[in-house]
Amino acid sequence: MVIQIVNLTGTQLSYLSGSIIVAANGTTTVPITQQIPISTDGQIRADLLSDKIQISDGVDSYSAIDGLNYLHLLSNNGLNIGQAVSAQSMPVVLASDQSSLPIKLEDTLGNAITSQVNGSQRALDVGIDVAGVQVDPRQIRDLAASTDSVAAWVKDSSGNAISAANPLIVEQSISGALVSVTNPIPVSIQEAVPGTTVFNYVDSAAIASGSSVTNVYTVPSSKSFTPYQIMASAPGKIKAVLTWTPDGVTINTLGTFFNSTANPNIIVNFPNTSPLSLSGTAATITITVTNDDVLAQDIYSTIVGLHT
Repeated sequence: MVIQIVNLTGTQLSYLSGSIIVAANGTTTVPITQQIPISTDGQIRADLLSDKIQISDGVDSYSAIDGLNYLHLLSNNGLNIGQAVSAQSMPVVLASDQSSLPIKLEDTLGNAITSQVNGSQRALDVGIDVAGVQVDPRQIRDLAASTDSVAAWVKDSSGNAISAANPLIVEQSISGALVSVTNPIPVSIQEAVPGTTVFNYVDSAAIASGSSVTNVYTVPSSKSFTPYQIMASAPGKIKAVLTWTPDGVTINTLGTFFNSTANPNIIVNFPNTSPLSLSGTAATITITVTNDDVLAQDIYSTIVGLHT
């Protein structure tokens, strides 16, 4: 017999511990001395079933199950019909030009194994016994989400059914360790603050040395304003004075701040624990920035807050 391995992949394949090599998308003829060993090689059978290769007899090619049958014929060194050949047996020769032999198949109890039409061929009747009920394999199909359901019986590690009295315990882990007092679940709480955020920004160009600029936010008459942050910045040295008034008459100074070479930006954050709330018909908050450098420079300031 001739046996050729046809590689259907773009990767080199090997069998019999590397003694048979099949190039990518290539064909290799197996030497006659290795035909019997290759027919029982586990890797070649696996590659046949996964459609990585085909087996050829030099004329026809065989895939998957047909290829396995061809290998099976090789591994048995031919086809024996009837009982084992004895010393007094007459040799039988099968020729391809003869008519096919009728074969009757029976199981171990003597029951006939039947077949039925399967397309242009015939297939054996095979039944699967499930709890005493015969199931036709042809009726096995994928579950349909719209019509099928599966009942599952869940038990704990001791074999007890999960119920209201025996609930399912789910363990949560973080970074591979179970959640515990020493390995808690991180929780982030963010306050939902109603209102409209205000960014009152002013930039002033070429402010002379010793001169000042102001950034004033006037609270709308129907609103209250809570400042969160004040920012001032310049290329050189500056001084910022922060004031507020509820009525335009009484001026309250909140603080005076300076920048430096190491910290060129002035940033003032208001505490959330006791926030400042401004309201009134003429309520304002003002940041006055003075150029403390020897040269003129640009000055920038922002008032950030929430009015409600």
